[in-house]
Amino acid sequence: MVPLDDWHAELKTRREAMREILQEADCDGALVFGSHGHSEHFRYLTNFAPVLGDAWLVIAGDGPTCALDFAWQLEEARRRSGRSGWRGQLGAASVVAERLAEASPRRVGVAGLDRLPVTAFETIREPLTRTEFVDVGPSFAKLRRRKSPLEVELLREAARLTDGGLDAARAGAKPGVTERELAADIGRALGPEWAFPPTVIGGNEDPIPIREPTDRALAEGDSVMVDIGAAHEGYQADAARTFVIGEPNDEQKRVCRPAAHLSPATHWRMHAS
Repeated sequence: MVPLDDWHAELKTRREAMREILQEADCDGALVFGSHGHSEHFRYLTNFAPVLGDAWLVIAGDGPTCALDFAWQLEEARRRSGRSGWRGQLGAASVVAERLAEASPRRVGVAGLDRLPVTAFETIREPLTRTEFVDVGPSFAKLRRRKSPLEVELLREAARLTDGGLDAARAGAKPGVTERELAADIGRALGPEWAFPPTVIGGNEDPIPIREPTDRALAEGDSVMVDIGAAHEGYQADAARTFVIGEPNDEQKRVCRPAAHLSPATHWRMHAS
């Protein structure tokens, strides 16, 4: 785990960069939205993503305020973000509307507008008849694409854990083992945080490229496709491999030529934070 002091220093740099984006867009306020499973922008500035519900960051007036739909993670959010201004309330859009109405900004830059529910946005805009809302999501996404040294280390760790999952897949794919059993073994090797649940598809007759593992037992001669990814503090890796139990037949050799020139390292992708 990255020490909280290091995270707080990282967040300070990110927030300063966000303020520069707002200045360039001539905004005196900001609204950053995240939803369950899609909290990338929000987590990038707070080091926190809720397990359920929506999340809001308001930058206006005398300081930032964060609002969640549920209150049970407020203490965790305060600790991870290094900020005390968190509120939890079902239907947190009303908290956001109240906070913006108090500050009465002239122009608000919005990150996460493409995910923001229409009804919530209407609740926020209703008392702000003189406020203009501007989409700064593309500029913010461009900022997130440039990785800091801390982010690179987190991605490397997610990739290392994913490579361990591939090792577990190769070692565990044996005749008689079911897809579900192999997926469970892979999941244990990946560790406590996954980019997505492990996918295991065995056999040569199923045309479905992605599905949940089943109770089908693997057999000699099966092609086995695994699609897996570990995550580490919100940063995710993604790797897919296909291999054969036993000796490959001519058809398997034709459709799955081994790429000897490729490194076994996983493909990295930044999903959150």
